[in-house]
Amino acid sequence: MPVILPTSIINILSNLFCILINISLFYLYTFKIFYSFQENEISISLQIIGIIVNFQEILLRFFVGYYDKGEIIQDKQLILLNTLNFNFFYDLFYLATLILSQIIMYNQKNSSNLVVYFLNLIYFLKAISVNKILNKVDQLLYITAKADYIYQLLKLIFKLIIICHIVAVAWHLLAQIETNYFEKNNTWLHDLNLVDSQWYSRYIESFYWSTTTIIILAGPKGSNNIEIIFQSVIMFATMGTFAYTMNCIGVILDEQNRKQKEYKRDLEIINIYMRKNNLKKSLQQKVSNFLEYLYQEKGDIQVNKNSIEVLNKLPQNLKDDINVEINSKIIQKFKLISTNFSQKIIQEVIPFIQEECFLPNEIIYKHYQYDNLAIYWISKGKVQIEHQQENAKIVLVKVLEKGDCFSEYQFFTGKQHEYQTRSADFTTIYKIQRDKFIQTIQKYADDYEYFNMIKDQLIFRNGSIYTNIQCLICKSRYHRENECEQIHINKNKQLTILKHLRNQIQISRKPFFRKCFYFIKTIQLIKSCELCVNQIKNNQELFNLIKYIDINNNSMDLDQSLSDNYIQDKVIKNRDNSNSSLSSTSIENNVNDICKQTLKNFKNSIIINSEQINSNDNFKHSQGNKNQLEIKKELQNINLLTCIIFINIQIKRQTDQQLKKQAQIQIRIQKKQIFKNQSIQKKKKKFLQKKNLKQENPQKKYNYLFKIKQTKKNTQVIITQQKKKLVI
Repeated sequence: MPVILPTSIINILSNLFCILINISLFYLYTFKIFYSFQENEISISLQIIGIIVNFQEILLRFFVGYYDKGEIIQDKQLILLNTLNFNFFYDLFYLATLILSQIIMYNQKNSSNLVVYFLNLIYFLKAISVNKILNKVDQLLYITAKADYIYQLLKLIFKLIIICHIVAVAWHLLAQIETNYFEKNNTWLHDLNLVDSQWYSRYIESFYWSTTTIIILAGPKGSNNIEIIFQSVIMFATMGTFAYTMNCIGVILDEQNRKQKEYKRDLEIINIYMRKNNLKKSLQQKVSNFLEYLYQEKGDIQVNKNSIEVLNKLPQNLKDDINVEINSKIIQKFKLISTNFSQKIIQEVIPFIQEECFLPNEIIYKHYQYDNLAIYWISKGKVQIEHQQENAKIVLVKVLEKGDCFSEYQFFTGKQHEYQTRSADFTTIYKIQRDKFIQTIQKYADDYEYFNMIKDQLIFRNGSIYTNIQCLICKSRYHRENECEQIHINKNKQLTILKHLRNQIQISRKPFFRKCFYFIKTIQLIKSCELCVNQIKNNQELFNLIKYIDINNNSMDLDQSLSDNYIQDKVIKNRDNSNSSLSSTSIENNVNDICKQTLKNFKNSIIINSEQINSNDNFKHSQGNKNQLEIKKELQNINLLTCIIFINIQIKRQTDQQLKKQAQIQIRIQKKQIFKNQSIQKKKKKFLQKKNLKQENPQKKYNYLFKIKQTKKNTQVIITQQKKKLVI
């Protein structure tokens, strides 16, 4: 088992539990020995717990270290030699009496046995050593908690209760001795009719007598001479103890009220002064509240000063241990040092951490101060960062709270302070001096090079990626406060010139296409149709062409009416499909040929007319213009006819496509229906085969099922082989 420190939680909890059990056993054995307390389950279980706890406490001593001249001893041999002393055997003897009394009571089951009575009396004498218990409590509380005035008062009251308890037991024992050995019937128990009463009634009455006798010195008078003499002796014996206790209580209360007296005296003086000068009530209240706050915080500063004076009395090695223990936690708060440098540097810097306390409105460092450069961390209070303008006016820049660091830039660069820092409250800060840090870091080349790299980045780039130094105004990491654009004009001329000289990219024009389509007006369309009709009547070729188009349209209508018959014939025979396609294509080809022929004829006529106009010089100019107009009209008529023809052709094509799609859909539906019929027939055949097998020999049925299983296995094997081949 490893060595346990005296300040460990296990040792503290075990000692506290042992103290509570021993106090309970002290009262239990008092009632058993002197008040004829009858045993019950609770008392027996409490005694067994007391045996276990005391045995555990004795055994734990062999594994708990101890202090010798301020040094903790953890050597097991030295711990063993230190444990085997008088107190160990003393506690072991009383533990043996407790165990022996329980064994005798369990075997004889007679609580009036003299041996048991004697053993209980021995343990009672052991438990009466209250000072040892209180000393243990003092050590535990001084190490783990704050031993304040309340604890001191409670300890004195506890001592007074123990004294009253012992005197009450002696007063009750005197009455029993008088009754049993001197056969007197005029004791205080007889006077109060408590001879045969319960044990708690007799204890309460005896405890009341002891408290009144010790505290008031005028308790109830004894019933006989022996009791009066005993009462007088008790009064003289306890008078000094009670006076000492009262004196200690007075000293504690006086020490507690000393600060209040100073505060009340100062408050009374300042109130007299303010009333004399007729100051406002609000201002008087403000001053009194600040004075109260001042005295509350001043106590902590005084405690720090007193603790420093006490530390100076200790040897240097203990002082170093205390500083290392405290500063090892503080160094982690300086993030720039703990995260950027090695553990060797951190361990050597720990002794250089200094603590300083400042009153409200006290200056920490001034403007442009070059000496005493350091990095600071706020442990308590607030710090104001101020800037002094040219007209000596001070402007507040920022207020730093608890847990913030400041002066990091000056710590790395070594430049003078640009701002002034002032304590806005009762402030406690920790600092690391720059010169001591550099003396330490110069011993290690890598860390010193890293320090100089951060320094150069801060000087030449106004920032570093390895630090979190920010602008106090905008919290940017790339400039300082004197270059912040939020409070200063940007004077970078080169940048402004480049902004003005920067060429803007010309946006290319988007392509735009004019609309070539124009809406045909209704009146013009009607006129053009009338002209077409007249020209068709006059021209025999155009009239024949229109007749041919009407015949084509009638054939298309006839095809649509016979579409259903055509689809059915197509499913059964494919000959009709080929014939119909040939007929449609032949019609289209004929129409196209006729259109082309008419166009050629009209063009030739136009060319002939133009040649005649050019060759004949005797024609008049007016007659030529008329011929040109007629030619233009003829060309327009030709364009209209061609448009009509092409529209009809497109309509016919769309109808043919729709007919083909409908035929394909019908074919698919019929195929699906055929497939369904085939599957139904197969299922019927299988069902009939199974039915026949049941009626026939069962051996055939078994063979049939075996064949089915075998075929399934073979198919699975083939599938797996194919998969393997594919993978390969």
